[in-house]
Amino acid sequence: MAEFKTKEELGKYLSSHNIPVDTWGKGSAKTLDHLLKEINGGETVLIERDGKVLRKVSVASITVTYQDKVLYEDRQEFNDRRVRSRPQLKGSVSEKFLPSEKPEAVAKRALQEELGITGDVKLVKGKEEEDVEESHSYPGLVMIMHTYRFSAELNDKQYSPNGYVEVQKDKKTYFAWKNK
Repeated sequence: MAEFKTKEELGKYLSSHNIPVDTWGKGSAKTLDHLLKEINGGETVLIERDGKVLRKVSVASITVTYQDKVLYEDRQEFNDRRVRSRPQLKGSVSEKFLPSEKPEAVAKRALQEELGITGDVKLVKGKEEEDVEESHSYPGLVMIMHTYRFSAELNDKQYSPNGYVEVQKDKKTYFAWKNK
């Protein structure tokens, strides 16, 4: 498990493994700063396997519904004016695990942090999956993603017909409704 103090240190390490970090922070890709924050926050671990660097993450993915509607992530707008659409997402909301968190706690935290939904939410746990694929956020870096799937049905007080907006320091994420 690799640890890094600076983005320069991280960039040098990744470049030495032929990962094109110079393409990051352009288009829909996140930056080295984003990855360093994920690593230092315990959301992401970099491991080496067969001489290759892999990004290992665990996430809770929640499909959020209200009556005949399902919520989806419409887009992310970064402060530098880049827009990222993520149509490949299987759930409405996803959140990376912090160290020692349990799946249900991560799912509830995702609903609160990303949608501002508090109070009782009926979460139904679905299947677990593990996928290995190139990271959409960090091109050239292969990701091992362990996903815990949930569904959540909102009540009238939790439902916002205009969708939801998560505001973070570097971006805004917009969520909208569509018919099932």
